[in-house]
Amino acid sequence: MEMEKCMTIAGLILMGGKNRRMGGEKKAFLIDEGRPFYQCMADAMPGMKKIYLSVEDKSRYSQLEYPMLEDLYPGIGPMGGILSSLKQCEEEALLVLPCDMPRLSCRFTERLMEVWEREKMPACIYVDKRPQPLIGIYSKECVPLMEQMVGEGNYRMSSILDQIDHVKVGAQADETVFFNVNTKEEYRKMRAEDHGRPVMIAVSGVKNSGKTTFMENLIPRLTEMGLKTAAIKHDGHTFTPDVPGTDSDRHRKAGAIGTAVFSENQFMVVKKEKVTEMKLAELFPEADVILLEGMKDSDYPKFELVRKGNSETGVCRRETILAYVTDLEMETEEITVLGLNDYEKAAELVYRCYLEQKG
Repeated sequence: MEMEKCMTIAGLILMGGKNRRMGGEKKAFLIDEGRPFYQCMADAMPGMKKIYLSVEDKSRYSQLEYPMLEDLYPGIGPMGGILSSLKQCEEEALLVLPCDMPRLSCRFTERLMEVWEREKMPACIYVDKRPQPLIGIYSKECVPLMEQMVGEGNYRMSSILDQIDHVKVGAQADETVFFNVNTKEEYRKMRAEDHGRPVMIAVSGVKNSGKTTFMENLIPRLTEMGLKTAAIKHDGHTFTPDVPGTDSDRHRKAGAIGTAVFSENQFMVVKKEKVTEMKLAELFPEADVILLEGMKDSDYPKFELVRKGNSETGVCRRETILAYVTDLEMETEEITVLGLNDYEKAAELVYRCYLEQKG
C-alpha cells in the first residue's frame, strides 16, 4: 500500500529499559553539555509538532514535559517500545531515536525526513558502518510484522529489516556521533574526552557579511585571554587548493593524488577527499578553541553576523545562536546582541563556553 505524502509523524525517544549496565541509573537523565540526554534527543528533532517518550511506567516520569507512551510489551527491549508506541500514538509514523546517543544532531533527522517523504517506504533507517535501526522512521505499516515477530519471540530490530520494505540513508559523520553510552565507564570516557577537546564555535552569516574580519579581530582577544585558537574555514563551493604555477600545483595537475609542502616549522597538505570539521580539528590537539568560519546550518553554537545592506535578518536556527553581531536593531528573545566591533564581549562569551566545557 502506497503511503500518503502528507502522512502525520511525531518524534519518539526510547527512554531505555532497566539500565543494568549503568547500575540502574537512568541513561536518559545523564548530562551532556548541560542537558539531560533525553533533551539532547528532543533538540535533534526541530520542527516536530509532538515528541513522545517511550517509558516502562508513566508514574516514574511524572516530572517530564513530554507526553508518554507506556510499554505494552515490557522486558523485550526497543522493539517493544516502538511497537507499543506505534499502536498508541495518533500519528501514522514515528521518528525514533534512542536516549543514549546525545551527539546526534538535527542534520541527521532532517536528512531522514527528507528521504522518507520522497521514497514513501514503511521504514527509513540510518546506516553508518552498519545499520542503525534505532535511528529511523517507522510507520504503522510495520505493526503487523512487529506483532508477528514478538509472538515468535524475535525481538531484534535488525530482523524487521529483512522482511519489510525500507530505505537506508548513508551517514558520513565523526565516530562520536553514533557513540552510544551503555555503561558508567563509557559515560566517564565521554566526559573525559569532552574535557580534552577544544571548544568549537562557528562564525556564520550570508556571503560578504564580514565573517573573516570578525574572526581576524576576535582571535587576538582570545589569545590575550590565554586561549590557543585555531581556525577552520568551510567553503560551500569549490576552491583553488594551491596557488597556480607553484610546484605543488604542478604536481597536483600532473595527477598526484595529494601534495604536501613542509619546512622546519610548518606544513601544508592538499588532498582531494571528503572530510569533516571534527577530523580537521584533530590536527590541532593543542587548541583550546576552534573557530569555524561558515557552517550556518550546523548545530555548533555560533556568532551570526547580520549587517545593514547585506542581510536584514538572521538565517541560522535561533537555538544555535550564541550572539548576533550586527549594526541593526534586532528584536530577540534572550539572545545576546553585539555590535560589529564588540570583540571583547564576544571573547568573553567564548571564554565562558570554554569554562563550561571544562566543567
